[in-house]
Amino acid sequence: MKSAKKKVDGKGFGPHLAKILKKMCSIVKADYDTVDFKSEGWFRKYKWSCAQEAAFEKWFAEYVLKNREARKELCNRTYMNKTWCLKLAKEFTFMYGWSLSDYPAGVSQDPKCKTA
Repeated sequence: MKSAKKKVDGKGFGPHLAKILKKMCSIVKADYDTVDFKSEGWFRKYKWSCAQEAAFEKWFAEYVLKNREARKELCNRTYMNKTWCLKLAKEFTFMYGWSLSDYPAGVSQDPKCKTA
C-alpha cells in the first residue's frame, strides 16, 4: 500500500494550516506570501486587538469543528467536540497568534480579553 503524500503549499504547510495562517494574516492586513513564519519572533511583527483575536478563535474553532481533514492535519484526530476545538483555537493563538495591541502591561482594557 502506498503512503499518501501530504499536500503542502510553497511555505511547507498543509492546506488547512495554510488556510488558518492566511486568515490570521488577513485580519491584520499582512501579506501571507511575504511573512516569514520560520523567522524568530515572526508573530511580533503585527498586532491585533483582543476583539480580533477572539473573532479569529471563534472562526478557527468553527473551521476545525466542521472540517474532519483539518482536525486530522492539525492534531491527528478525526473527532473533536466544540469545547476541544475552542481549546485548540486558544492554544494556537497563545502559541502563534499576533501580539496584542490593547493589552498594556498585562492589564486588559477590553472585556473580551481575560487575564489569568
